[in-house]
Amino acid sequence: MQHLVSHRGVRINLQRQPLRVLELLITRAPEIVTRDEIRHHVWGDDVYVDADQNINFCIRQIRAAFGDSSEGSLIQTLPRLGYRFVAPFRDVAATTVISQPPLEQRLRSKSSTLWRPAALVGLLAIGATAGVWAWIQRRSPVAVVRIIPVTTYEGDEREPSLSPDGRQVAFSWGGERGGNRDVYVAIIGEQHPVRVTFDPDEDVHPEWSPDGRQIAFLRRRSGTLADIMLVPALGGPETKLREVRLSAWISGRMLAWTPDGKQLCFTSEVGPSGHHTLFLLTIASGAVKQLLPEEDNAIGDSSASFSPDGKWLAFARFEGANNSDLLLQRLGRDLKVEGRPIVVKEAGVSPRDPVWTPDGKRVLFLDRSRIMETTVGQPAHTLYLSDSPFTGLAASAGSARLVACRQNGREQMWTLPLTANGMKVASSPEPLAQSTAGESSPRFSPDGRWLAFLSRRTGATEVWLANFDGSNPRQLTHASFYAAGYVRWSADSRYIAFQGRLPRTPQLYIVGIENGTVRQITFSPRGFMGPSWSLDGQFLYADALEGGNNRTYSVPIAGGVPRLLFEGDDAVEVPGRKLLIYGKQDRPGIYGRSLTEDIAKSPEQLLVSDFRQPWGGFQPVPEGIYYVNGGSEGGPRAIRFYTFDTKTSVNLFPSLAEPGLGLTVMPDRSRLAYTTRPRGGEDLVELELH
Repeated sequence: MQHLVSHRGVRINLQRQPLRVLELLITRAPEIVTRDEIRHHVWGDDVYVDADQNINFCIRQIRAAFGDSSEGSLIQTLPRLGYRFVAPFRDVAATTVISQPPLEQRLRSKSSTLWRPAALVGLLAIGATAGVWAWIQRRSPVAVVRIIPVTTYEGDEREPSLSPDGRQVAFSWGGERGGNRDVYVAIIGEQHPVRVTFDPDEDVHPEWSPDGRQIAFLRRRSGTLADIMLVPALGGPETKLREVRLSAWISGRMLAWTPDGKQLCFTSEVGPSGHHTLFLLTIASGAVKQLLPEEDNAIGDSSASFSPDGKWLAFARFEGANNSDLLLQRLGRDLKVEGRPIVVKEAGVSPRDPVWTPDGKRVLFLDRSRIMETTVGQPAHTLYLSDSPFTGLAASAGSARLVACRQNGREQMWTLPLTANGMKVASSPEPLAQSTAGESSPRFSPDGRWLAFLSRRTGATEVWLANFDGSNPRQLTHASFYAAGYVRWSADSRYIAFQGRLPRTPQLYIVGIENGTVRQITFSPRGFMGPSWSLDGQFLYADALEGGNNRTYSVPIAGGVPRLLFEGDDAVEVPGRKLLIYGKQDRPGIYGRSLTEDIAKSPEQLLVSDFRQPWGGFQPVPEGIYYVNGGSEGGPRAIRFYTFDTKTSVNLFPSLAEPGLGLTVMPDRSRLAYTTRPRGGEDLVELELH
């Protein structure tokens, strides 16, 4: 969570950990607070962190936010002792504190003067506000008290939907051999699923009808096309209801029945803009009407859920592929929209898949690893925090049963020794810089000395640095990024570019490996992702999601306006070839454009046809491209090498199991590193509520 402060009219981000340090210093003022006390207060004793670097980072963040110099007009540093809050303030009655507006408003100064009593009242209010929030949480009778496995099959069981009586669950699954996804139904408490659909296309996102007789689902076809289908709950003749278009970014629940079972709410693109919004389909007549207007300030709506009485609609509005808002829309007669939707406060970074409790008073939803709860007009709070992300949530109208899809295990990095100038595998893969937290996105430095990667060892996803063989790992960034990705080295091996969220819109950052200083490069409202360096070090290639598709930009390092180049993502320059290669989210293949002319006008070439985003990845070398090929459903199957001169690909390491994000090769091509995801990485679980 971020908190905003304002200094001389400029809004500044202050993250959760620096805010907790500030809270401790204020509540203990004018006492000296030791570094050990800060570590215990902010991180506890059960989480390993580099305490010295983390505390230094927090103090720097606080001072930067409030314009405090290192001399300490706000916070005084006492060498070998700790820190002390030294700014003047006055005591405030508890009743005054409780009545203060939200924290973001309390920290906002209306004057160019740094310290005013009103601002200090806000700072003093932190502790009391936390107490009020704890009281709000205690009021709720809902809590997750136990998690019970529902499915434990090989492969990924996803997108659960509960029957109205809560006894059965429908889901999509690729079967024991991990092939084409179909719709299955299982009785909760039994491990014998029934296959309901058998089409060669992907059958996903099943939704049980309110009368329990039918299941609606999506049949994904080529590109962005999909069909809304209807099938009897235990299989039988299928009915095609309508064709829809869904961009690659769309996620969350795709279909939702109205409480009377007469209509289906679905997500689809609106015209040529690429935006998505919600529609209503009448089952009997096939008539379709747009439920919500298209929003210019968002890329689309999904994850619809109707309250049991049909008077409210909960849904997610996406600002980007991985960040959204949760909204509640009042509905009148015939499901007519009444007024503007209400944005649920404190809903997290990526809320989705809302479900209503049977009494219609509460909404439960997902925010990655959290199960959240809210009521109309109230901020959300956390019911349950998991050590693994959730990807789907389902509830039944006739019972208190709640089923979720949860990822299991962790990503692991591996190294593969190579011979014959990188064209043969020398031995079996070996673990690389592994921990119990999970690592991904490995990247060897151009000089062959270092390995950069992402790790969650401190609880947040941060950039880490190790020797090329994975030894001596150390944390490089200490910014508590909500998500970071696509670490890429500069040609001189001195800097790493990556994307991060603090916590919402993805932006581009650069970190120096010598001092760990992080610099933000982009500040765009739409955000940028997937950076890579130009070989001359003057700019970054990066992706922006626009109109439902990723577009590649060049972003000057020294500042300036990003330039739109073409549709595509993950663009990388090929050393010594004057060639830029890239992929596409909605189409398989690795594409290329010549750098000898204007890249935006250069003709596009299809180089590799069997690559699929996002899993695996690719890395070019002067002679060709190392990449992970894609099978059905985009599941990679082998590490391959494409040769520019012969325009052919060969297998280097076949039968690769469930690759994750990241593929990298040493400059001398003596070894390769990649990431794997755990097999059977997603299972359904029942959340027992109390």
